Amino acid sequence: MATVARNASQKVMQAYEHKEKCASVTAEISSSLTRRFPFSSSHERAKAEEVVRADSTGLPVGAKAWEIDAARDVALVPFVAAEAQKRAEREAQQAKARLEVEAEKYLDRVFYYLAELQADPDGWDFEGELFQYAKEISEAIKPNLIEAMPLDFFAGRLQVEKVDEWLAAHL
Repeated sequence: MATVARNASQKVMQAYEHKEKCASVTAEISSSLTRRFPFSSSHERAKAEEVVRADSTGLPVGAKAWEIDAARDVALVPFVAAEAQKRAEREAQQAKARLEVEAEKYLDRVFYYLAELQADPDGWDFEGELFQYAKEISEAIKPNLIEAMPLDFFAGRLQVEKVDEWLAAHL
């Protein structure tokens, strides 16, 4: 009877230890999800936590710590992949925004260049539409300018001053 009681208490103790190990893994994940997945929503982080909890508690009683850690890592694989995708998209958006801001520095030159062309006695007459033409030309050459980036100041200025080609084709 003592042996049966000892075996039963050992099983209860193992089940308790397993539950504590799983709770420890879940608590560690819960506290680190915001840091691990900064681009994910709170809903996605909660889902990751729940998947880790379910996978770790689904392991048999007596599972080693490394098995619980491996189950956690496997459970997080899709969330890590989604986070990497979100990070890449965010970085691409930021890079595009930086290029557009940089391009705007050069595109400001279009108006002044057109004003110089209009001031020249043999130059163009924009018939009071200088600002509109500058805006239209800037939008037309902006994609090519961004594609040619990064440019130094003089190369960017030369790129912008190729508006003569645009004027010849459109006016």
